[in-house]
Amino acid sequence: MPSKTQREARKTRLMPKGTPRWVRIYDNEGETADRFTIVFTGNYKKYGCNYRTQYLCLSDNPFHPCGIYIREGASFAIDYMKHKWGSVKIGAKHPSMGRRINFADLNKDCQKAVREHYKEIWDI
Repeated sequence: MPSKTQREARKTRLMPKGTPRWVRIYDNEGETADRFTIVFTGNYKKYGCNYRTQYLCLSDNPFHPCGIYIREGASFAIDYMKHKWGSVKIGAKHPSMGRRINFADLNKDCQKAVREHYKEIWDI
């Protein structure tokens, strides 16, 4: 079990200034009710994750009773495009997931949902 100091150091490294470091966020600009797709990246498998890729599908208001907050996992990187090297750059559009955006572009409720899941999978 890591000490409190070690956990704080890891949290600072993985979430500088409270911003999750290892995520890719896509916004389909309202084409579907689950507008945002958040893909968690990095080597979090050693922290008890059973999937190679975990992701969230969120509506604008994920904590509302009629909102969408879906936690999913896949055995592959769901946003991988084999004909391109690397991931989609910020501002560019993924063919099926929408435009890639920054964490700061999410509203507060979506940021809260992402932080909660990120802390859980990274055990911070």
